[in-house]
Amino acid sequence: MKAFSFYQDQMGAFSTAFIKLGNVTGGIAKLRPQGQNQTALNFSFTASGDVKILEEQNNVDMELDLQIQISKEANELAVERNSKYVGVLLFPGMPKEFLNNTMLGIEMGANISNLPQAINIHYSNVDTNKYSASCVSRDDKGNKQTWTADQCLTNQTNGHINCRCSHNTFIAVVMTLKRPEMTIKHNLTSPEDPTQAVQIMSNLSVFIDQMARQNVRTADIKIGNITGVIAKLSPNSAVMNFGFKSNGDVNVLGENYDEKKGFATEIHLPTEAIQMAETHGESYIRILIFPGVFKNDNDSSILHGEVLGIEMGSNIFNLSKSIDIQYNNVTLVTSGLMPTCVSWDNNKGNGNKPNWTDVGCKTIRNSDNVKCQCSHLTFFGILLSSVPLVEEDKPEKLLTFDAPKTPLDSDQAAKLMKNLSFILDSMGNSSSAAIKMGNITGVMSRLPKQNQTVMDFGFQSSGDVMILKKNNNGVTNIKKTIHFPKKASESAIEQNGSFAGVFLFPEIEKLNKTSSFFNNEMMGVEMGVSISNLSETIDIHFTDVNTTEFNATCVSWDGTSKEGGKNKWITDGCLTNEANGSITCQCSHLTFFAILMSTDVPISSSDLETLTQITKAGCGISLFFLGVALFMHFLIRKNKASEAVKILMNLFVALFFLNLCFLVNESIAKLEISAACVAMAAALHYSMLATFTWFFMQALNLYLNLHQISLGIKYYMGKICIAGWVIPAVVVVGLLASSKYDYIHISGDNGTSVTMCFIPDSATHLAVNISYYGIVFIFTLTIFVITVVQIKHFTPKEAKTQESTKKRVFSLLGLFCLLGITWGFAFFSYGPLLLPSYYIFTILNSFQGFFLFVYYYFSSRILPEDIKQTKSSNQTSETVSTSPHG
Repeated sequence: MKAFSFYQDQMGAFSTAFIKLGNVTGGIAKLRPQGQNQTALNFSFTASGDVKILEEQNNVDMELDLQIQISKEANELAVERNSKYVGVLLFPGMPKEFLNNTMLGIEMGANISNLPQAINIHYSNVDTNKYSASCVSRDDKGNKQTWTADQCLTNQTNGHINCRCSHNTFIAVVMTLKRPEMTIKHNLTSPEDPTQAVQIMSNLSVFIDQMARQNVRTADIKIGNITGVIAKLSPNSAVMNFGFKSNGDVNVLGENYDEKKGFATEIHLPTEAIQMAETHGESYIRILIFPGVFKNDNDSSILHGEVLGIEMGSNIFNLSKSIDIQYNNVTLVTSGLMPTCVSWDNNKGNGNKPNWTDVGCKTIRNSDNVKCQCSHLTFFGILLSSVPLVEEDKPEKLLTFDAPKTPLDSDQAAKLMKNLSFILDSMGNSSSAAIKMGNITGVMSRLPKQNQTVMDFGFQSSGDVMILKKNNNGVTNIKKTIHFPKKASESAIEQNGSFAGVFLFPEIEKLNKTSSFFNNEMMGVEMGVSISNLSETIDIHFTDVNTTEFNATCVSWDGTSKEGGKNKWITDGCLTNEANGSITCQCSHLTFFAILMSTDVPISSSDLETLTQITKAGCGISLFFLGVALFMHFLIRKNKASEAVKILMNLFVALFFLNLCFLVNESIAKLEISAACVAMAAALHYSMLATFTWFFMQALNLYLNLHQISLGIKYYMGKICIAGWVIPAVVVVGLLASSKYDYIHISGDNGTSVTMCFIPDSATHLAVNISYYGIVFIFTLTIFVITVVQIKHFTPKEAKTQESTKKRVFSLLGLFCLLGITWGFAFFSYGPLLLPSYYIFTILNSFQGFFLFVYYYFSSRILPEDIKQTKSSNQTSETVSTSPHG
């Protein structure tokens, strides 16, 4: 297959060529040069081996045994990737399970994948009455040849098989006999309890030996009233499907799900399970249905008392693609019973009673069918429980469309919601329809031209949609409801709208690391026209919302708005009502809706942006003036500095580095270099703790000066400096050793966020930073109160002039900043004070360096009036001076 470029060179000026390599036949066709319109190419094989290559032939010729159509889109993509040809080869002599013992190879000189209906292959003259077919393909990567049905769709009708594949590769059709090749009967007495059922499942090897002696791949098993099948695993890891009729007959089915009619139970085995079994040396699958084994007083809630046992080795679990078990004609709604898929590990039980669990199985209820999607093999059943009946109607029609090859992202979902007319056309004369596109579910309802009323829709946990006669908030089997007020329908009709559509999109991407959508899904609501500013809200009700561990907020997105490259989700136009683990979003417009789940209390994006800008401006200004103050001290007044000034300068140094680290932090975080972020976080944390520590030292020095204690302490400044710089270092080193520094995300209400480097663990932040500053705050506030009392009681009356009052107020405000008491506003960031405290805290502390510079500058000036006042003051008034020169 890799030699097609050689065949192309041998073609010369010819556009097509027939290829024959021994008994391998095929053809090659040149693609049109880039810039010219490409067309679909058709390769046809006759029974004699002749090959025809045609362009633009879309009709299938029933006289030809094999036809391959390469789509126009596939050819265009190949040319874009510098390919010049398309080649097809038919390889005979393949395994007998392959149709006609052949395999088809398709080469385009470029990798073509995930392109819907890129290749359409049609086989004629096939015995479809006796055999079931599965189209499979091989990626041919690595040493192991892995065949899978994931990339091809199979359609089997009246002697014809059609394979629609999304990529170019090796393709074959696996043929499986519909009826087992032999029947094995045993007169064993039917089991009376689960223990005997386990023993029967464990002793089927004698039947497998009998099949091997007769060289058959499938066998119908009948043990008393137990029915089942044993089948050899499909070659090349193709999927396997089985259908059980109500009389116990078993059919081995192919990939054609349209053919599965008249079966009471259907079982789909994915390729992954077969590969896992083969890895563990297993070659057969055993399936038995045990009727009546669990039909007793204690287990009467199991559907029909019937249990399905599936075994294929003991290590089939944690499958990424589920084993699907569908029970048909299960009429439960009218009886008021809710089905739940359960399983039982045969190694666990309470005596003869199994321990049923729903772990590992998902229940999907659709009309009168129940499907179990399970990630393991064991014993399965349907557990029935009584639930209140919901006053509901089903949509008149069920429309199923091809599932997207990959989950839709938000933008693709928005595009789909704007193009719903094709669904409306498919509804025909039906007034309502349930919609399924893979795991996307929805409902469409036509609007009456007159006499509009309210509309209510409900989504069940299985994904099924119901039209509710009234808004059934809180009903157990309805997980989401949406209520359209009469005003919405009237407004839509006035603007020539004709329908209401609601779609649920799963697997929506997270906004950031701290914010995601409830159940990772969003709801799209559309009426074909613009609906906004409704006086009666559209109410969307969600149940089972975890509101204890997360903050839940109703948000909406108009389908187009972006901010920072991400969808702009906003809270405008929606109110969030929370009650008993449920959330109701009351919105005045139509768009996309979701519940934003966040571990942090979100603030509005505008407030977040404003606070960010204030912080950057304040830190920048503070950084400049702190630098000026340090320059003035070290180059001009260093020799004249008192101990109070030296302590103040240490505080200035700590604040200088705190502001510097904060300003560059976000830029370092954007580099996404883990080591750099950890270093930045440690530097920021150290400078912050050092600032707190020097606030403490300022208060301590003031207290000692008030009581004239510091004069008798040896190496006073040395001890102060060691404590001021070493204590924070010890804390930071400990956190570094514990790997506590990393990225943090500060989120707004619409998902916008600011990323920085600090301590992401809230418990560590609380234990270290809050408690650390709490100790500092208590001490500094106490010293501040003591100082205020000292100034009030010991200032001479003759000094209490208007001038001195202004200076005392200035001194007290300066002292307030000097001792870092402004950081205490962080303790008020709760409840109604949350936002005001954010602004007060941000303004005071980001500009703190500037405030301290002003205080330092004016308190350092020595005026003639100050000299006279100082000479006339007593000693007490001198000792309570708040000037940095003390």
